[in-house]
Amino acid sequence: MTEIRADFLMNNRAIAPGVTIKWVDSSTAMSPDAAAAKAMPAGASVNVSLSAAALEITALLRRTATSNASAAEGFDPLMEDLHQQLSTHGKEAQALQELPKGQTQQRIALSLQASNYLLTSLYGGEKLHDTVASNNPFRALDRLSLSHIAFDASGSFTSIERQVAFLDLTARDIDFRNQTFDLPDPLNGNDFKAPWNTLTSYLRDAQMASGMSEGERTWRGWMPAHELHAHAQSVLDRQGIDKVDFPAYSNLKSSSDAVLTAVIDK
Repeated sequence: MTEIRADFLMNNRAIAPGVTIKWVDSSTAMSPDAAAAKAMPAGASVNVSLSAAALEITALLRRTATSNASAAEGFDPLMEDLHQQLSTHGKEAQALQELPKGQTQQRIALSLQASNYLLTSLYGGEKLHDTVASNNPFRALDRLSLSHIAFDASGSFTSIERQVAFLDLTARDIDFRNQTFDLPDPLNGNDFKAPWNTLTSYLRDAQMASGMSEGERTWRGWMPAHELHAHAQSVLDRQGIDKVDFPAYSNLKSSSDAVLTAVIDK
């Protein structure tokens, strides 16, 4: 049976800290950009002037940023249930009927767009809402914001929006892990025998942990970022090395308000 992209992401969602495996995505669902392009017919008129929706999401994120460890409770069963629904029923999945608490046009449009994106890009299906675009509504968000959405316990985001955010951050994590998997060992050139794999795992995981909400970190069972940094520093200290160059996780945390736009077909 052919694997869809959602299967691949769900199967690799709970990556343990310290893992140095390289993942190969063999799923056949088209890329998010390709799916969005297919869903947007040529010549379609697009309205991107939904700044009110961006401000609304920013306000929601401020509230969810205070989420605590309790957000981890029931998270795995929720993701499993959503995945089962969408894999089995597609556009008929009950979860797709859920609407957000905020009943403004912009807020609803974002929710519908998340449904379209999930169906077309991650489950290889057709869009559900013809008047709404299918590109990822959370694409511009940093990882920490995605984590706050995925592990939201306040009810500010729909279950589908939470799933989109979670699968998005999962994909980014896998990309980052793969990016740092084949790094050359700069310590060997200096005749050091430092455990390079251990060091890279601490450096990699520390960055990822700093972009996790408390709920996500609790769900994963990870130690805080500063403790992972401390472990990495101890490896360097034992070798008398100040620092090593290491790739940065792209769009990990935003120092300013994230900009989010919903795109609606006219």
